[in-house]
Amino acid sequence: MIYKFRRLLRQVFLWGVGIVFLVMTFIGGYMYLRDSNFVRQATVTSAIVTEKYTQPNPNDSSDPDLYVRYEFSLPDNTVISDETTVSYNEYTSVYAIGRQYEVHYDADNPSRHLFDVERSFPNRLNSLLLIFGISLVGLIFGGVDLLWKRGMGTQSRKK
Repeated sequence: MIYKFRRLLRQVFLWGVGIVFLVMTFIGGYMYLRDSNFVRQATVTSAIVTEKYTQPNPNDSSDPDLYVRYEFSLPDNTVISDETTVSYNEYTSVYAIGRQYEVHYDADNPSRHLFDVERSFPNRLNSLLLIFGISLVGLIFGGVDLLWKRGMGTQSRKK
């Protein structure tokens, strides 16, 4: 009786992990396709990093949030300024003040833009593939456990 209950819990856990990560894959895939479609249709210009700064993280005082502020100009000389969070490695070695990076923006709505796409898109795709792999592992192991003959698991425990 306890073995059946543990098996049921194991199946629920594996199928739950698989389904949750599969849903996350679909949501992430939609966002990736939406952004890649935006990049194909967007206008490209260069942005200049104007400032790098940190702010205290309310959840972890020993690990501050790292920001990069950048500006880019539109054809009518309007300057758009924005900021983005970055990793420690990007903060220390990639983004330098005064250096230029590509920005993709919507000509009709310049406030909709993506900064340094070449660096962020491969990371998004890698994360998406990792999440999909975790969902497959959960679903496959859950399916194998579900389809496993009852007698095989109980006989090996009785010996």
